[in-house]
Amino acid sequence: MSASQTPSDSPSTPSDSSSRCAERDRSISAPRRFTVALAGTPNCGKTTLFNRISHLRHKVANYPGATVEKRSAIVRLGGREIEIVDLPGIYSLGTESQDELVTRDFCLRQRPDLILAVLDATNLERGLYLLLQWLELGFPVLAALNLWDEAQALGLRIRVERLAQLLGVHVIPTVARTGEGLAALLKALEEAARNPVVPAFHLPLEPPIEEEITRLVHLLEQRDGPANAYPLDWAAMKLLEGDSALTDELRAGVAADDPVVCEIEAGAHRLRALYGQPLALVLSARRHEYARELARQVVAVVPRRGPTVSDRIDRLIVSTGFGLPLFLVVTYLVFEFAFAVGHAPMAWIEAGVGALSAGLMSVLPAGVFRSLIVDGVVGGVGGVLVFLPNILLLFIAMAVLEDSGYMARGAAIMDRLMSRVGLHGKSFIPMMIGFGCNVPAIMAARTLENRRDRLITMLVLPMMSCGARLPVYVLFISAFFTRGAPVLFSIYLLGIFMAVISAIIFRRIVFRGGRTPFVLELPPYRIPTLRSVLIHAWDHAWMYLKKAGTVILLLSVVVWFLSTYPRPPKTADAAGPAALRYTVAGTVGSLIEPVLRPIGLGDWKVGVALVSGFAAKEVVVASFATLYNVGESAERSSALRAALRRDPLWTPLSAYALMVFVLLYIPCLPAMVMLRRETGSWKWVALEIAYTTTLAYTVALIVYQGGKLLGWG
Repeated sequence: MSASQTPSDSPSTPSDSSSRCAERDRSISAPRRFTVALAGTPNCGKTTLFNRISHLRHKVANYPGATVEKRSAIVRLGGREIEIVDLPGIYSLGTESQDELVTRDFCLRQRPDLILAVLDATNLERGLYLLLQWLELGFPVLAALNLWDEAQALGLRIRVERLAQLLGVHVIPTVARTGEGLAALLKALEEAARNPVVPAFHLPLEPPIEEEITRLVHLLEQRDGPANAYPLDWAAMKLLEGDSALTDELRAGVAADDPVVCEIEAGAHRLRALYGQPLALVLSARRHEYARELARQVVAVVPRRGPTVSDRIDRLIVSTGFGLPLFLVVTYLVFEFAFAVGHAPMAWIEAGVGALSAGLMSVLPAGVFRSLIVDGVVGGVGGVLVFLPNILLLFIAMAVLEDSGYMARGAAIMDRLMSRVGLHGKSFIPMMIGFGCNVPAIMAARTLENRRDRLITMLVLPMMSCGARLPVYVLFISAFFTRGAPVLFSIYLLGIFMAVISAIIFRRIVFRGGRTPFVLELPPYRIPTLRSVLIHAWDHAWMYLKKAGTVILLLSVVVWFLSTYPRPPKTADAAGPAALRYTVAGTVGSLIEPVLRPIGLGDWKVGVALVSGFAAKEVVVASFATLYNVGESAERSSALRAALRRDPLWTPLSAYALMVFVLLYIPCLPAMVMLRRETGSWKWVALEIAYTTTLAYTVALIVYQGGKLLGWG
């Protein structure tokens, strides 16, 4: 069949030269635990469907890159265990991005028993392009035609039975957001688990390409090598395309004059000479053509009058003059919302923690054990929990922006600015995730195709104020500033500004070279569901609570111990805070104190808090609560704020300098571990630690000394 041929009534017709791809309808003996890979393009509702099937509550966002690594869940259907693996959203089985590699490696190396392909019904051609590649690999496939309601609203009428006939797979219309079609999908999944069938499919190719693939397959069949671990048709095709990952794997330990290597180079050269372009582009065009013709045969469009609602909104939202100011106003209102609404719940939690402390002090005898429980455990953990309402409200607001589709518009708006400073437009998405936590933000940088762009993004991401820093900001803002939202907004803006400056430095000094074009699909606007918003916010709140009950609890006890022992000698006239000077924490803090003095933080307690904050930024607040000895106060948070105000060290200027330093200095330990994992080298971790610490000190110095010169001290 020539490249100009189109799909017929049958799924496909193999060419005469493709006897190796004859009918493959056959039952596959399934293992006890049936594995299903949930795969699809970004923003097709894949993770929402995963949550519906598995009853889990993974984060769902209305922009590409939300699923940054595979997740799995075990469900029971028909009395049988089925493992469903949610893979990152991708557009193709290439090697351009880390998400593509994660998905491809899992499917090729672990060979799931079924691919549950999630298709976006509003953009069927794009989903079919990916589905065809699953069929090329010989997987059993079940298709979920998701966003069915939106397709209907757009005037799209899809002939589902005709599509299933052309593909040779079962196709189920679904609306993952509401659960519509879920019962039918689960029934089809249960049937597929009992009798998984590989559809007979072969992408129609022109004879010269078929001949080159056949020639290379014969060579691969005659030897054992990495390519034999994959379907040989597919492996030969990818090698002729110049697939970097597979080529590197094949050439490892193989001589340059190896017959297979020579045949790959000769075949690729012959095809390039024949078609005037690399085979990868030829095959991509062929798949797109085939998917387009499939969509043409099954989709009828009811004419609509005028532009869609999303189109009309975007004319204003992403406009050059209005888009950026609106984005800044929306961001400011998010912080105002978190502060204004969170004030009362903070007071309730503080009262509860105070009542718990008072109750413990009334039943526990005075001594070291009571100090450990009240000062170390309740004081440290309770001092962090009081800021939970602010964090919860902040993520509720961000969830609304994400689920509505506005965050994708924010990326498009910011690309105009970011492209001028060396950051890729897609970097905006990990940066926004970084406002929640830097660890998943670093992982989300996988969506950037270019390694240089990925590295720059990962190195500047820790300058985004994560939720762990928020308790520090709230503590000092509530203690020294009348209006909280403007101060907090300025800190977040400063983090973005320093990320931009750092990107310029990295781009011009460390990572020279061009940037890849910015291409991002703008999803339609959607009304966020209450369930999705609450799940998103609760997931972040639960992570915060788990950290408070584990990492922060442990570190609070460690800080208590280091600030309690050794005891001052009996001959020393030391009591209360003065006794802390003799402890391990006091000794460490005293060594750091001279270094911190120029930036207005010349107190040993600040040094201890900042060192402990390397493990987790929330511990800075817990450390201050312990070091200022407010554990036995009923109103612990109020007592800590009062203690800070009484300390001559603290003024609004020095408090702001501390917040700047916490914003920019060494990222937390989990973020550094993730950076090592994603970059594959400790040298980038060392660079990040050295650069961020130097930057934090420099900016805090400018803020403090500049403020003193202006009379703000």
